Amino acid sequence: MRAFWTAVFLIWGAISWAQPKVVVSIRPIHSLTAVVMEGRGTPQLLWTGVQSPHGGALRPSEMRALREADLVVWVGPTLEGALARPLEGIEREKVLTLLEALPTERLLEVRRSGRWGEAHSHSHQAREANVSEEEDLSLATLARFDPHVWLDPLLGAEIGEHIARRLEALDPAGAERYRENAARLRRSLLELDAELQERLAPVRTVPYLVFHDAYQYFERRYGLNAVGAVALDPERQPGARRLAELRRWIAQAGVRCLFLEPQFSPRVVRVLSEGLEVAVGTLDPIGTDLKPGPELYPQLLRHLAKDLRSCLESAERR
Repeated sequence: MRAFWTAVFLIWGAISWAQPKVVVSIRPIHSLTAVVMEGRGTPQLLWTGVQSPHGGALRPSEMRALREADLVVWVGPTLEGALARPLEGIEREKVLTLLEALPTERLLEVRRSGRWGEAHSHSHQAREANVSEEEDLSLATLARFDPHVWLDPLLGAEIGEHIARRLEALDPAGAERYRENAARLRRSLLELDAELQERLAPVRTVPYLVFHDAYQYFERRYGLNAVGAVALDPERQPGARRLAELRRWIAQAGVRCLFLEPQFSPRVVRVLSEGLEVAVGTLDPIGTDLKPGPELYPQLLRHLAKDLRSCLESAERR
């Protein structure tokens, strides 16, 4: 009997070790991680509420989750600023920073907000010119790039492969499963990409305005005609002067749709659209209302395509 229980404890210990504790910052990346880990474990989503990843503070339970994790997956300090300092105290090999892992040539430069090309720097870049000698100089490099990388499904596939490689190192017994899951993820995202190309083709030329500049990867992938952003800083409401300028520009540029986001107050977009020949829609770049898990990522991209097409087509019919 003693031998039996010894074997049970050994098996349980092996199973526990084979399921690394993985914490992921935001819903879309958590979804990709869940696909890669299928059959070997379930990742923990750090931020489960509706808060924007651009700001906010960590709760004690979230700090504890970071400390206890075998691997933390996040995009980087230019997106999830609240994580930057807590992650400084965690061993580097336990953190996967996607903006560092992805090839530079696959990343898009942060573009100037407002009207694209207007002289203004997005808040994501705010630290680029103010990095002290004591800080990691990679912050200045990372700040050059738009962090919303998950909104291109081909980059989503690459993210899955990076996650799989880190998990293989943590859990060699599950290496084959991680590789198979990452390959399955890539195949499914190639199919999704073809579907979205077809769905969005009819509205590619219709001009529209987003709330803040979060969709560049999606726009570039599908050739969409986003012409600017309402908010120069996603954590600040635009002032009365900027709203007046935007209203004049919306009329001049023939903007057909304004898109708000569920993480931010809709008041500004309503003020902008009042009395103008422009439709109002909603885009959600992180899947706030979607159930976390492996299905969230394709649902998120399909919802973006559906919401874009719905607003743009209705505006064209006016």
